[in-house]
Amino acid sequence: MLEPLSAYLQLAEKLGTAPTGLDDAWNIGPDAAENRSVREVAEALLAALGCGRIEMALETKAPHETHLLTLDCAKAHALLGWRPRLDFAATVAMTADWYAAWDAARICWR
Repeated sequence: MLEPLSAYLQLAEKLGTAPTGLDDAWNIGPDAAENRSVREVAEALLAALGCGRIEMALETKAPHETHLLTLDCAKAHALLGWRPRLDFAATVAMTADWYAAWDAARICWR
């Protein structure tokens, strides 16, 4: 979505002027307080869209990190001064709006 793009644009700008120490791997994501499980994200998106259902296949041999993945974005905070601007609710709302607009546009293309 737009949040990572803003961070990557900031990084690209800094790489153009002072690339030393910035040409490395970066984590760009939500603040820790905004972390949600995949199920919570899916439930929030379906609620925002007003339709759909969640189907889950339980995998008994799934890796432990599949329950909740988090990113350490401290480097982006410290070196880029980047912080996400949207909270969870705003992110879900914008995402749902985009999908609804995309679906409406598809109807016109048929």
